[in-house]
Amino acid sequence: MFLRIASIAVAIGAGTAQAANEPEFALTLHDHKFMPTEIRVPANVKVRLVVDNQDATPEEFDSHALNREKVIPGKAKATIYIGPLAPGRYPFMGEFNAATAQGAVVAQALPSRLKARIPPPGGAAMRRSRERGGIMQARR
Repeated sequence: MFLRIASIAVAIGAGTAQAANEPEFALTLHDHKFMPTEIRVPANVKVRLVVDNQDATPEEFDSHALNREKVIPGKAKATIYIGPLAPGRYPFMGEFNAATAQGAVVAQALPSRLKARIPPPGGAAMRRSRERGGIMQARR
């Protein structure tokens, strides 16, 4: 029983470590407009998009292409995870102000020399687990 609880705790810790490895991109909403209007992200990599709504009113980040919808209260920030995305252009909008709040995420393939800088999925805890034969073991 103790080993089962310990292995669950280790697995949860590994998920937290993995979340810290994702590249982060900032997006600001001001005067019902997204800035920048286009964000370039690496293709085939899960990324974290942090949206800062500087307006006093809420806005809904909406993208059918990214399969994401999130209401962001006024004067608040929200984190939206996207990807891994195939190379291409993925439009998004602010649904409450669709005429002005428009933008796109552009996923681009990375040159070979930059791919080595992106950490592998799973973080250090998962790498250690793979080194031990694929089973995460609790420390005694």
